[in-house]
Amino acid sequence: LFLGPRRFRDLKSAMNGVSTSVLAERLARLEERRIVARRDLPPPAGTSVYELDEAGRALEPVLVELTRWGLH
Repeated sequence: LFLGPRRFRDLKSAMNGVSTSVLAERLARLEERRIVARRDLPPPAGTSVYELDEAGRALEPVLVELTRWGLH
């Protein structure tokens, strides 16, 4: 989600093998903790997207540094 909002089906297809119920449960937990927010898009899209909330965006520098560390 650091690259931008994603639909549920896009998230599911990007996560090989994750079940619909597991993904839905994890997104619900992230919503409860205000790390991820779900937003309804106006017509004609008529779908919801998930995007990082303020707390989720605050994790970006940490994840970037962990990625750099992991590449070494």
